[in-house]
Amino acid sequence: MNAPLIELKDVSRRHDSGVLALDGLDLRLARGERVALLGLAGSGKSSLLRLLAGIDRPLAGAVLRQGEPLRGTQADAAFVFSSPALMPWASAAVNVELPLRLQGSAAPAETREQRAREALAAVGLEALADVLPKALDESQRMGVALARAWVVQPALLLLDDWLSQVSPAARPGLRRVLAEAARTTAAPACVLATRDVDEALLHANRVLVLGGRPGRVLDELRLDTAVPREPAWLETPAGQRARKRLLEALSSADATA
Repeated sequence: MNAPLIELKDVSRRHDSGVLALDGLDLRLARGERVALLGLAGSGKSSLLRLLAGIDRPLAGAVLRQGEPLRGTQADAAFVFSSPALMPWASAAVNVELPLRLQGSAAPAETREQRAREALAAVGLEALADVLPKALDESQRMGVALARAWVVQPALLLLDDWLSQVSPAARPGLRRVLAEAARTTAAPACVLATRDVDEALLHANRVLVLGGRPGRVLDELRLDTAVPREPAWLETPAGQRARKRLLEALSSADATA
């Protein structure tokens, strides 16, 4: 059997403040899998994302990449945060090209620009490559942030509450953009950290509920329907059952915090 892309074995992680953030956590993440980490503030979601990316090291336990110990930050792991954090003086294409420059890519400038424009095309924004961020709407700015992550051809895409500051009307379109971009290349494993039950249900094939102090997995829900799901799915019997289960798990997490 092939080793998972990332595996965490009995992992614990302590904040710089000394508080234990995660304890005894196990996780296997396959290539192309879409997972949501659902939890309240302080449940360890962001700490877990940093472990998956290799930014932080565990206090105890092991983090493995395809069966081998993970050492250092992964060049093929990319983050998208709730704020696009675009350079206001630079075009969309130049913003997207930034990770290639930071990685010290030896590719000629023309090649880097081409890759940036291809990443923008993957999220449907090729026509806006030369536009400054101030001329883009919120959905387009987040699309540029997604293209910036996509340009490194990540094996692991980490979404930290990425739609929390986007209007509800714009979210379905961005979910579809993410799904469509994944079809244009080898699909990365995609991990979303969120406090929003509906966002977790619309994004993932597997939802892990984190909670307690320190954080641990309290429940795991697997979903068979294709992603991204449309908001109307939440009102189906299957959607209502899934939502009820996750809300109950979050309530339990709140009680144990």
